[in-house]
Amino acid sequence: MAGEEQQQKGVLLVDGIRITSVFDNWGVREEVQTAWGFAAIIEANGMAPILFDSGSEGLKLLKNMEILGFDPKQLSTVVLSHEHWDHVGGIEVLLKENPEMDVFIPATFSRGLKAILKRAARSVIEVKDARQILPGVLTTGVMGDSIPEQSLVLATNRGGVLITGCAHPGIVNILERTNSLVDHVFMALGGFHLRDATELDIQAILERFRDLGVQYAGPCHCSGDAAKQAFQNAYDARYLDIKAGTRLDLAGL
Repeated sequence: MAGEEQQQKGVLLVDGIRITSVFDNWGVREEVQTAWGFAAIIEANGMAPILFDSGSEGLKLLKNMEILGFDPKQLSTVVLSHEHWDHVGGIEVLLKENPEMDVFIPATFSRGLKAILKRAARSVIEVKDARQILPGVLTTGVMGDSIPEQSLVLATNRGGVLITGCAHPGIVNILERTNSLVDHVFMALGGFHLRDATELDIQAILERFRDLGVQYAGPCHCSGDAAKQAFQNAYDARYLDIKAGTRLDLAGL
């Protein structure tokens, strides 16, 4: 449950965390459907499951949720990282299944998409700055200029768990922002947007991960094969192989 007394930098801590990837380019088994995009469900003691991003196809998102044991009506909160189709493409179909949700979006979203979401959801909350949106659950605030994006942070007694959509503002920049919100980043996973990065770039990023004390890393979606291999080599047993259907129970790590 979210701790009433335990805090980091004035932020309540949350425990009992399980993260399930419900949409990705690759799947853990044949029946889990795949397509370009990303979505994950975060469970924590004391709160309803949270959906981060919605993948590119709503019907595939719903099918994967069914396969993985999630009822759309269990959700009460959705956080969308940025406006690219592979992260918001499933949201309209999902909201038809469950309109009783609060949707947190970057304030930079287009007027058209904002209008669609406001018609379909219980409420739409526009995010500009870093803030706590639920006990122990934070947004980094909107980062980046060309492709504005927010990331999700879970504050735990082991440090922050960072979940990124595509990391367009730069994964290291997002890590550094997260370090300003919690004591340090314990885990980082999601799209790192390193498909076009050079080997030297990837090694420099890995060095910053080490400097910042990131103990577990799970690049997926748009991270690129070379970056995923480099992270796997560097993190070994602490590398997280994230695919649609992957479940991470933080208590078991």
